[in-house]
Amino acid sequence: MRVRMATINFFCPFPPQRGTGTAPSHLELSELSIVVPVKNNQRGIDRLLESCLQIFSPEHCPREILVVDNGSQPPLELPAQLPWPLPVHILVCPRSGAAAARNMGARKASGNWLLLMDSDCIPTATLIGGYQEAMDGSIGYAGAAQVASSDVYSAYYEAQHILSPPALVHEGSARPAFMVTANALIWRAALAQVGGLDERFKSAGCEDIDLGLRLWSVGPLAYAPKARVQHAFEADLGSFVRRFIRYGHGSRLMSALYHEDLSPRLVVPQPASPANRALALVQLLALWWGYLTIKPEENWSQPRLMTSWQDERPSTV
Repeated sequence: MRVRMATINFFCPFPPQRGTGTAPSHLELSELSIVVPVKNNQRGIDRLLESCLQIFSPEHCPREILVVDNGSQPPLELPAQLPWPLPVHILVCPRSGAAAARNMGARKASGNWLLLMDSDCIPTATLIGGYQEAMDGSIGYAGAAQVASSDVYSAYYEAQHILSPPALVHEGSARPAFMVTANALIWRAALAQVGGLDERFKSAGCEDIDLGLRLWSVGPLAYAPKARVQHAFEADLGSFVRRFIRYGHGSRLMSALYHEDLSPRLVVPQPASPANRALALVQLLALWWGYLTIKPEENWSQPRLMTSWQDERPSTV
């Protein structure tokens, strides 16, 4: 049985297993670590931290914000002066890939809840409250990501729900089939139990989908529609093509990993304007290019051995 994957427009397996584990039904900021992987996006990090300064305060602030520099040239820098001491730290991840960078941040985090975001996301005032309102004992929550501008590319992404995981029905409720780590809240112990993200995914594409499917083996996921960020997409054709080539790479790796035909499919854009039809065709061609130009290694035929790293957490930060 398969479910439509809105993110990259192919069919994806349902979670192979559905666990019954639970997490606490409350979220305190003192238990929250924000993890942001980044490569060559100093502007995005500056914007993200500026937004954090606006929505948080010294008395109402996450435990820590871990910015994981994944090979930026020049290396990332924190703002020289801040209005108040935001608890932000830069970690350096020498292993390439967003999966490896997120894993490093998660391993080093001292909070029990991990909020995963992209460096081109902008937190909003409803982000934390939206997650707190959605708490129901699930081990992970899919927050909402809205486009930050109205250019033709952003409008296309928004209409295609590119950052919205599709739903499956679990015990009578609609729940996300996987996570999109542009904005996702995960119970750290659950992430540790499945061994984190699969670092064999070297580019940003499908590694978070694979993670969500594996998290279901621990316990259910839930939607948190009021926990919002804005996503600042690049407004040019080259970035659009490169994004879907990455997604094509990811779909080919997922196909090998889950033994499914996850080849790209043409989508009917909504609204079906001439511009959107053209972008849908470009999307399909880019997906196929990515799908056909990557060859999974032999070990992709078997799932990665997941080793828990729960005990590696430092006692202090």
